[in-house]
Amino acid sequence: RVRKVIGIELCQEAVEDAKHNAKLNGLTNVEFHCGKAEDVFPKILNALVSSNLTAIVDPPRAGLRTSRHFNHHHHVHITTI
Repeated sequence: RVRKVIGIELCQEAVEDAKHNAKLNGLTNVEFHCGKAEDVFPKILNALVSSNLTAIVDPPRAGLRTSRHFNHHHHVHITTI
């Protein structure tokens, strides 16, 4: 079980589908954002209160591997599928 799930998708239609599916399934701990993961993820990360985060990236994004995107308050484990 997780506290929160954040989805990032480049296609706005996919974001809307994800929101719809979450609502249909009664999920309240999810949020979805539209944009390039390399651009959106650092902004979201810096707004999070939790210091421990696991990011599952599919497909892999080379731009997310550089630690300069993250502030020093977060421990981020990035894994790819």
